[in-house]
Amino acid sequence: MSCQHLVEMFYQQVLRLGSRTALKYRKNGMFVDCSWNHYANNVSALAAGLRQQSVKPGDRVAILSENRMEWLISDLAVLSMGGVDVPIHTTSSSEQIAFQLAHSESRVLLVSNQLQVDKVLPILDQVPDLEFVIPFDNIVFPCRDRQMVSWSKLIQQGRGVADCDMQMWRDSCAPLRADDLATIIYTSGTTGEPKGVMLTHGNLFSNAQSMARVAPYCDQDTVLNWLPYSHVYARTVDHYLHVVVGSTLCLCAELDEIGEDLEVLKPTVLTAVPRYFEKVWSAFQPLDQTERNEALREYFGPRMRWLTSGGAPLSGQIAEAFMDAGIPIMEGYGLTETSPVIAFNRLEKFKIGTVGLTLPEVQVRIAGDGEIMTRGPHVMKGYWRNEKATLEAIDVDGWLRTGDVGELDEEGFLTITDRKKDLIVTSTGKNIAPQYIERLLTNSPVIDQACVFGEGRPFLVALIVPDWESLPGNYEMADFIEQDISRKSWLEMMSLYEREVKHAMDVVSHSEKVRKWRLIARPFSLEKGEVTSTMKLRRRKIEDNWKKEIEQLYKS
Repeated sequence: MSCQHLVEMFYQQVLRLGSRTALKYRKNGMFVDCSWNHYANNVSALAAGLRQQSVKPGDRVAILSENRMEWLISDLAVLSMGGVDVPIHTTSSSEQIAFQLAHSESRVLLVSNQLQVDKVLPILDQVPDLEFVIPFDNIVFPCRDRQMVSWSKLIQQGRGVADCDMQMWRDSCAPLRADDLATIIYTSGTTGEPKGVMLTHGNLFSNAQSMARVAPYCDQDTVLNWLPYSHVYARTVDHYLHVVVGSTLCLCAELDEIGEDLEVLKPTVLTAVPRYFEKVWSAFQPLDQTERNEALREYFGPRMRWLTSGGAPLSGQIAEAFMDAGIPIMEGYGLTETSPVIAFNRLEKFKIGTVGLTLPEVQVRIAGDGEIMTRGPHVMKGYWRNEKATLEAIDVDGWLRTGDVGELDEEGFLTITDRKKDLIVTSTGKNIAPQYIERLLTNSPVIDQACVFGEGRPFLVALIVPDWESLPGNYEMADFIEQDISRKSWLEMMSLYEREVKHAMDVVSHSEKVRKWRLIARPFSLEKGEVTSTMKLRRRKIEDNWKKEIEQLYKS
């Protein structure tokens, strides 16, 4: 199929697949099928309804919602009418929501439920450009200076277009060019203030197409998704790739439900982040290899062909274990600024410990200081209303500075060694990549998270978050916090972690060893700014929040 953008590709898939199932989602606790025809009717109806509310091409339309069918419909509707959608994480605070709405000058907010609306109400005076609030659910909105239009009413208003044939709907779509702005995604990465990444229709479509050329997806696949569409990883690799290949996309609302969803849906593909695979691995690791392989295959189901991992580094040990079980994890690499995928392992050409080969049309080179540079149709247009940051990120020849340090081997496989800004330089002049040390620590089944420090210091220290579910005995987080634990139990727990840390550090050099560490009860959280949406550590923020505890490690 010859298409110029995602909206055109969606139109083609609707004509080709019609009554076949496009989406599966939970309704009243049961999975319901949505055909391509029904999907398209809702997309066209919403686009028409937005136009009736005077929403024009180029207007910013924010989406604050969990993964649900309405999110997907909203995204394609906004794109089809030439609007620019602004996805907002549901874990965002009121202050973060206010910044993104105000900075993007969003005219419309599509919002899922009362919980999210309640975060918006206190900050309405900070977002003067916001004119319409469109909730998916029936909610209370006690504000008269903004117009509220219900989702169902808007869909109903647009039905005149939805009931027409696909050719008429196609003709009603805004004329789109590759360089037209499609979305603004706010990201602060691991450091710095939020920046609005501008991705065009060409960026998104080219990246999804490139993935379709190298990943073994087909229209017979059933893809289970639980990662948030507010992040470009799931949006491109699940949502847009689904549009390109014509697969069936299944929405898992909660991570806690994924085990049940795997059993009910029997998907063929699952996209996740390393933390999920680490949790699964920790549950099955105590078994011998034969039992573990059988347990992994049973857990993921008989139809699972392969898994995708991105957003953070994947442990080589876990990758090898899953490969042994016949369920390969295809690790990839990318950034929000690159739509997002830069490199990806293929089933036919795969190397554990790397993030794979670069995608078609994607160029990568390693700068003199080790930083990964990339150029191609996947690279963002720039940062919204931040020319200075754009010029700092993209050079005059179009090469984007990723901020990551890596290596290319003789076969073209890319390996990520660390974040450029995260490299620790000790007082002895040693350059140390903390992510590698942290991965060694979190390979332990009793360590959930670890963050290493040592900038300008004589040695490394670490904050360690226990994996309370994997701890032997009856240890509870609450008891730990309240210090309601016997001295004997405390000593046993400390002895266990002493052994685990020592074992993890056996494979590193003297300068890379964690010399002192401290257990902390609560995990590093998005709400406190300590991790990104893909659970990457924001080291500087963690250091600020735990400054007292870190200083004590160096004084003791």
